[in-house]
Amino acid sequence: MAASDRYGARHRRVRAVALPEAYGTPCVRCGRPMLPGQRLDLDHVDGAGPGDYRGFAHAHCNRSAGASRGNRQRARKGQMMASTAAWLGIDTSNDRTSTAVVVARWGRSVTGAERLVTQMHRFAGPAPLAQVLDLYGDGGLEVAVDGVGHMQSFCDVLRGQGVRVLPLTAQDRAAATACLKDALNDRAVAVPRDPALAKAVQHAQERDLVGGSTLDKRRSPVDVAPLVALELAVWAAVRDRDAAYDPLDSVL
Repeated sequence: MAASDRYGARHRRVRAVALPEAYGTPCVRCGRPMLPGQRLDLDHVDGAGPGDYRGFAHAHCNRSAGASRGNRQRARKGQMMASTAAWLGIDTSNDRTSTAVVVARWGRSVTGAERLVTQMHRFAGPAPLAQVLDLYGDGGLEVAVDGVGHMQSFCDVLRGQGVRVLPLTAQDRAAATACLKDALNDRAVAVPRDPALAKAVQHAQERDLVGGSTLDKRRSPVDVAPLVALELAVWAAVRDRDAAYDPLDSVL
């Protein structure tokens, strides 16, 4: 069945008419309320026709279900499979005009090789709560945030929404910087192609700390929030793996 048959003009019209009434009702996938500002999908019945709908679902709930099906298909084809478990790293630029969110998931090929698969999401302005909750709802285990500085208040907001927050100390930040360097040297992480991230990598400055060094946001001539977010997500994912949690149990 062609994707255009399921998501064509008729589908868009039906979704647009029904969407306003969907907010405040439970998601057909997870049962939690769907709130204004969250992305919603008009969810099809799995394997059914283009006009057979389950109802509205959080976009992350609908798409993670599709990702699980895709993983099973990739396994049969011998391709890399990504875990449904995810770790998020979040940082905002010094002037609060942009926010970077990196989602990291462990992947495994059929040969058993492990690698972190990362995705970059960038938003205008301060950290957007609804979008972060959407990304966290898609298998999120922890959100890693710099616990020193202007992100502290956002940590409290996330905790109020039931999010498991991992605030990093200065020493943790140094460990995160070293962790990302090790992962890159070992080719254990797939870095997203993003122009802002590439610029941050090229121009970022570091400052010395006891036991290591970390990115210096104030001295860096460009916004390094995308690179900080990548460090935080990778560190959180490696930290949980080293703590004997096996995220790859959730691959299929």
